[in-house]
Amino acid sequence: MTPDEFRSHALPQILTAWQEGCFCASPGFRKLLSFDFQNYEIGPVGLADSEILIDSIIRKEFKSLSESGTFETTTIYECPNCGTTCTECYADYSINMYRSTVTFDGDPAPAGEGLYLVGFYGFNREEFARIIDFRRTESVEEFVRFVTGREA
Repeated sequence: MTPDEFRSHALPQILTAWQEGCFCASPGFRKLLSFDFQNYEIGPVGLADSEILIDSIIRKEFKSLSESGTFETTTIYECPNCGTTCTECYADYSINMYRSTVTFDGDPAPAGEGLYLVGFYGFNREEFARIIDFRRTESVEEFVRFVTGREA
């Protein structure tokens, strides 16, 4: 699935579910948004699914509490629904490479395995094989359940 297809098929379902209640307690949501290539000791890699959701939910729906940094910008957000706080770290590596990662405060822990529809992007595709705790999902419906933590 391409990023445009994701925005056309999966994102509207996720945003509709968001209007019914936040996903802050969803281990799948936490896992997806916490993807950080540095945890795998590889070069810059982004996960398109998480970048789209960070932009569409965290940056647009959450309240920004503070921001700091230059090369790596750190922003603390608060969920308007449940009050959970999270920290986004954003870094630009080149004109074609950036990455965002979000970590949530408090319980629950992120899921052990992450799901994605679009996938990874970066300079060295061979390094993607080192990311063993994420897999491509079988369907949009499975992905929406994973992100929202509830049945569609």
